[in-house]
Amino acid sequence: MARVPDIKQIKSAERVLALLGFFNASRREATVMDIVRAYGYPQSSTSELLGCLVELGFLRRDRYKRTYRPTAKVAMLGAWTCPNLFRHGNLFGMMDVLAEETGCSVVLAGTVGVRYEYIHTVLGTSALQTEDEPGILTKGPVGRLFLSAYDRSQVRKIVHRLNSEVDEMERVRCDDLLLELDQISKQGFAASACLAEGRGGIIAMRLPQYATDDDLALGLVVGCDDTRGSAFHLRALNNAVKSSIEQPVIPIRDHGRTSLRPAS
Repeated sequence: MARVPDIKQIKSAERVLALLGFFNASRREATVMDIVRAYGYPQSSTSELLGCLVELGFLRRDRYKRTYRPTAKVAMLGAWTCPNLFRHGNLFGMMDVLAEETGCSVVLAGTVGVRYEYIHTVLGTSALQTEDEPGILTKGPVGRLFLSAYDRSQVRKIVHRLNSEVDEMERVRCDDLLLELDQISKQGFAASACLAEGRGGIIAMRLPQYATDDDLALGLVVGCDDTRGSAFHLRALNNAVKSSIEQPVIPIRDHGRTSLRPAS
């Protein structure tokens, strides 16, 4: 007889991962109350969970400021996966430089079943539009960018499944979607329709499969007040994707400006 999962253990695991995600997104130390306010967890159980992670060596506590921050042990988790990008590559450094050079927020997206999510974000001055927030693969340019690499028969099955789970107004016409996916495959990127109207949005490109075992994409979030045009953002994004899979580079500063040089 199969063992029934313990709901309490599942919730604890979810909270641990949520905590690590919180630190990754905020990039700062946090108090117990910061996390309580962010997730609505009970204060007592949050304190216990943070204390447990301190004991295990995943967090460090500042007794005087009463704050917590991840240790180097967290940074090493999963470093062996996608070594061309993470362990030996420069993807994260490139995202930092891309955000600084363009002023745009930069997102790294990945797929989870029939959904996609942002697994790493570098904040710039631009904010995501509602229509560009993560969700199902048929929603928004990033999801459709991932779908463009799928076999078309698989796309039809995904669309049929997702259409059965949403209201009629939210359903997608498969034939229209397939035409859009063909165009995305041909041009090599996907972009929000509102970008052409000057209302901001996101432009995204997939990372080459030979660089990663996972399906990943890099996105540049363009603000509604950005007047430099799609060609500028596409060129910056394309250069970043190429650089992230070539010889590792490290950011250096010269007279206040960030640039890149090959890692020695």
